[in-house]
Amino acid sequence: RFYTETQQWRLARDFLKHAIKIREDWGTTREMVRLKINLAQADIGLNAYDLALDLACEACTECHGVKDPYLVFTAMREKALALVRLKSAEAPGAIDEMKKAAKESSGEYEKASAQLVKGEFLLENNPDGAREVLKQANQWFAENNLASPAANSERLLAMTYLRLNQQGDAEAVISRAIDRARKAGLAAMVRNLKELQSELGLATSLPIEEGRTLAKDFRETQDGYVLRQVLGEGAYGRVYRAYDMEDHRDVALKTLHLKGLYDAERRRSLIASAKRELQATSGINHPGIAKVYAFGSDASGGHYVSQELIEGCTLRKLMTAEFDLTRFLDILTQISQALSALHDANVLHRDLKPENILMRDDKDPVLVDFGIAHMGEVGARAEDRSGTPYYNSPEQYFGKPLDGRSDLYSLGIIVFEWLTGEIPFKAMPPAWNFIQKASLYRAAKKRMINRDTRLPPALRALLWSLIAYDPAGRPASAREFSGDLKSYRTEQT
Repeated sequence: RFYTETQQWRLARDFLKHAIKIREDWGTTREMVRLKINLAQADIGLNAYDLALDLACEACTECHGVKDPYLVFTAMREKALALVRLKSAEAPGAIDEMKKAAKESSGEYEKASAQLVKGEFLLENNPDGAREVLKQANQWFAENNLASPAANSERLLAMTYLRLNQQGDAEAVISRAIDRARKAGLAAMVRNLKELQSELGLATSLPIEEGRTLAKDFRETQDGYVLRQVLGEGAYGRVYRAYDMEDHRDVALKTLHLKGLYDAERRRSLIASAKRELQATSGINHPGIAKVYAFGSDASGGHYVSQELIEGCTLRKLMTAEFDLTRFLDILTQISQALSALHDANVLHRDLKPENILMRDDKDPVLVDFGIAHMGEVGARAEDRSGTPYYNSPEQYFGKPLDGRSDLYSLGIIVFEWLTGEIPFKAMPPAWNFIQKASLYRAAKKRMINRDTRLPPALRALLWSLIAYDPAGRPASAREFSGDLKSYRTEQT
């Protein structure tokens, strides 16, 4: 019963077969019919529709001697569903028999269950009719807190909406089904729904997870995250290599430490802002941006972000290797293109530095840790802001409004450090007056020229523009900067 309710069909079938074998000699007719109905259900879950039909037909024949209207209905239901899945010409007749059995059983559950089968039958040739029938069934299951059939009706509704070219409704209802199944602990159903979501090409909105366990051992959770290794730690969070038991994959899980930093109202505001930014990034499909899988709160009320795990070194390691101009320009172009994709989604990175650029398989740069850096800077004093101050733009440091040029400034600091081995400015912006600012820039530019003679003057001027104090002096956007790099390389060849 447990494996059937949680839709672990293969295990359910194994146990049901064993149970039938045990009861062959001494089990009652009622018991045998019930087991055959459950086994037919498992076979349908495994797409073994012919086997399911044979079992359901046997159950239908045998249950006539049992005065149990509900048992008769469930046998009829599995028979009708198997015929629907087989696209048999006998399906309409079986559905009529099932509806008659539902009336004789006189239960609202039976009526809603019959609507599910009828809705699936109507889906292909009469999607309008299917939509109305499935909405009624879904409403009843949801109102009565029956998570599995409610999520199943939402699965069928999503497919129906697609046939009606209602993409937005399909996306919303499949996401609702996943959330419902997850909250009910139906891990196998969640996986099946996610697979369907991918097969149907529905945009995956950022899942908001609640109550999933963060465990240290596989034996402590069935559908949570297992924390396997600490990858990094900062003032505002810790990053783990974790295993997602629900989706069966390794992820980078960042836990956020907010309780001791802000009051409850500020935390709510920051979490809402992070959700919006991460929601925007979840729709980005770019090789230079780590995929965001979910934002959630664990059983203790703490928050986390689940992201794609990038295997490889940080850009910092590459910056200390032997310099190669072609490789340098390739990586710089890829980073600027990734920033452009991020900015197109109205998301700023805010904490761009060598440690937040990972080299996938030690080859291609991937941006990580975006969308949540502002959690450490909203409402904080300048000297307490998040990120690494020497990479922050002056406008970010002073808490002024930001746009994509702030990330370009951070990229410029990375470029300067890569070329010279040091950051350009040792003093922080609060110490700069007009004369000191001019002096610092002259000294930094001189160091860049003296220490690196590998760059042609035109390229050096383009790279130098990234760290202009005034945003107006920088390239207008990451896209423009990427285009400038491309133009320069074209001219050289």
